Amino acid sequence: MRKRIFLTCPKYIFIIFYNTGRFLVRAETGSFLKETIFPYIFGEFLGFGACLLFSAIFSFVLSAFVVIDVIALKAVSFFVQLLCSFVVGFVVVRFKKKNGLVFGGLAGLFFFVLLFSIGSISVCRSVSGFLLVRLLFSFVSGSVGGIFSANVCR
Repeated sequence: MRKRIFLTCPKYIFIIFYNTGRFLVRAETGSFLKETIFPYIFGEFLGFGACLLFSAIFSFVLSAFVVIDVIALKAVSFFVQLLCSFVVGFVVVRFKKKNGLVFGGLAGLFFFVLLFSIGSISVCRSVSGFLLVRLLFSFVSGSVGGIFSANVCR
């Protein structure tokens, strides 16, 4: 059975493999960190920025023209989440330049998990059917953003 352990220091990343009773150590420069972790971190931060921006725009537009209802607020938050998942998937695949469906979908899932975790700090929420639907749509929206980034915007 092969297992990996990652240890980091400023210049190198040490990857320790355990393979059938032997330990193998490989040191890599920061390219692994730059190619694997950085796109997700940058994409998530950009996604949260887009979430703030889209939420502000929709709240100003809705408050100027209509009385905001609870159902309308849920629909707007769902639409903002889909837009932000699209942005996150687009940005991550822009850095990765391949596998738009997989990397975009994973970025959308990470965005939803972070958004739900941060939201659960202030309001106690339980897992419901609508939450799982939002998770699925976040994956699909991130995948669409990743596919769009990988195929159309080369």
